Amino acid sequence: MKQYRLRLTMLILLSYLILSGILFISFYMISNNFLNNKVKENIELVSESVKTHVDLNLQDDRDRFIKFYNEYKDETDPVKQMTINKDNVTLQGINFSGFGYIKDEGFLINNTDYNFKNIYSLSTYYNMDVSIYSFSDVLEGNVDEQNYLVFQYENVIAYLDAPLYFESVFVLNNPLEYNYFIIHKDGYIFLAEDNNYSSLRFGEYVSNESDRDNFFSKINEKKSDLLSMKLFGFKSYVSLQNLSFGSNFEDIYIIQVFQNDNIVLNMSQLVQSLLFTYIVTSIMFIGLLLLGFKFSELKFADIEDARIAHYYNKPYILYVNKKGRILSYNQSVKNDITDCKQLKSVYDFVTLDNIDILEHIKTQKNVNVVMQSEGKEKYVRFIPIKYLFKYALVGDDITSIEKKFSNYKTLAYYNQVTKLPNVYYLKSDLLEILEDRKSTKNNVLAMVSIVNFNNLHNLFSEKVLNDLLLEIKTTLKNLVEPYNIKLYNLYYDHFALLFSKEEKFEEI
Repeated sequence: MKQYRLRLTMLILLSYLILSGILFISFYMISNNFLNNKVKENIELVSESVKTHVDLNLQDDRDRFIKFYNEYKDETDPVKQMTINKDNVTLQGINFSGFGYIKDEGFLINNTDYNFKNIYSLSTYYNMDVSIYSFSDVLEGNVDEQNYLVFQYENVIAYLDAPLYFESVFVLNNPLEYNYFIIHKDGYIFLAEDNNYSSLRFGEYVSNESDRDNFFSKINEKKSDLLSMKLFGFKSYVSLQNLSFGSNFEDIYIIQVFQNDNIVLNMSQLVQSLLFTYIVTSIMFIGLLLLGFKFSELKFADIEDARIAHYYNKPYILYVNKKGRILSYNQSVKNDITDCKQLKSVYDFVTLDNIDILEHIKTQKNVNVVMQSEGKEKYVRFIPIKYLFKYALVGDDITSIEKKFSNYKTLAYYNQVTKLPNVYYLKSDLLEILEDRKSTKNNVLAMVSIVNFNNLHNLFSEKVLNDLLLEIKTTLKNLVEPYNIKLYNLYYDHFALLFSKEEKFEEI
């Protein structure tokens, strides 16, 4: 026993040294490349989320403006009515600042006509379904320098505070610290989070010519990308995301600037976490090894006793004659099978398959049966062995195997949401129908699917969609319940109905 302890102790120490070495080497192999990759993954995730959020909000808010306009469209002065009732509509919690009419040469705002400046018609920045600008930039005689988000529809415009609007949009998608810009593809800045950066074109803030060329080449290719460059005097990650909403809006980009020092500082917590994990794992490993050593010593005798007991357990053995009558059985059957005294013949067995059990015994094929043991079902596989005038059935308990098989079958043949038979179950039923050439039944297969169901993923959670599928299942089940119709859920939003009747096709 002492030699056993010595060897086990040496094994524990060796295992600890190996594990410690692996953890130590892994810790020091975390390099800037790893951190950079993690940074890029996080930034790309945030950027894509922000882009989607902005697209959806602009689309939804423009639709709300159009709906609001349509309420007063037939009035003598729709703009006046909308101005009176503007407090009834909020976009991202913000009220409209005002409304106006679009004229041939300008806007009519607050009962004052303003002509367009030349820049309005000479550029593509302003005359869009949705744009961002101040009226002082585009209208002659208008001194309002407030930057507005402007919606255009038919001959009407609606405008609201752009910095306030986008601040409410971006604040929900800001797990990382960054500055944002909304720019035209040629670098014109529509909006900057910091107004100090809104007076020039974006390219003028990129000091390195190579970085600038690379930046605008990505934009000209209409690519969303993540670039590393020096911006505003700091090494930064710059994400450019192409907005996809509205007329000419494919030329508009969201730019997010993540300063390298801020991001890497956040990621440095990963290194600290790994160091802490290394220390805690080492302590836990030593403790678990010591506990394992003690338990293994205490349980060694129990394990040996269990092994010996298992070794001497005898299988179930029944003897039957050539007509299937049960002649006798061993003690294992008497101890485990509560209904063994009711078993007079092999035909009293409940088989798992629709077979002639006696024929299987005579041909010495395996037979799987269900027996009762203390009120529970026990699955037993018997192997027939032929003697001169009788057969011996040697049985093995396969209950755990059969239950696992049943679980696997449920996973393979049933939809996990609706619990209806799936496409594999349907294939099995169709194969059975095709192979039954003597059948006189008429079979009809009908398919049901939900149009554009995948689009609902953008609006609802998986739980809501699963609840919807369950409602559809209930509705279909109620419809087919009076008839001999089998319902399937092939996959996700596709259902099938299998009619199988003696009637004519016309009656089906």
